[in-house]
Amino acid sequence: SDPQTPPPPLPLWPGTGCPAAYRHGTGYDAGDIVNVKGNVYQCAEEPNNLFCGMSGYEPSSGQYWTKVWSELGSCSGTLSPTSSPSNKAFEVIGGCPDEYRSGNGLYSEGDRVSNNNFIYECRPWPESLLCSQAGYEPSFGNTFT
Repeated sequence: SDPQTPPPPLPLWPGTGCPAAYRHGTGYDAGDIVNVKGNVYQCAEEPNNLFCGMSGYEPSSGQYWTKVWSELGSCSGTLSPTSSPSNKAFEVIGGCPDEYRSGNGLYSEGDRVSNNNFIYECRPWPESLLCSQAGYEPSFGNTFT
C-alpha cells in the first residue's frame, strides 16, 4: 500500500507574520486569530466563540474544530506588537468591587467583580447566564469583560 502523503501546505494568509499560538483554556473573542504549527485560524462570531478555547474545539485537531474555527492560511515570522490595553482607574468606576464568588444566580449583566487584582464586568445576555457558574470565572471564559 502507498504511504499516506501529507496535505499540501496552505497558501500564506493575508496578514503579516504569525499570530500568537493557540492556548487551550483561553477565552477567545469573536474574530480572534491564532497560530497552530504555522497555520492561522480565526475564532467564530458570537456566541460560538465561547467554544474556541475548549477541549474538542482545538484548531485543526479537535473533534468539533470546524464548528468554531476558520482556516485562514499559513504563516511565517511573528506579528508586530500591539498597543497595551487601556485599563480604567478604580476611582473612575467607583472603587474596587467585591471579589468574585461562583454560585448560582449571584451575578447578572453589568455586575462588576474583582479577581486577581483585575476588575471584570458580566457581559450581556446570553453570556450573563454563565457569570455565576463554576468554570466561567473572570479571566477564564468569555462571560466577563
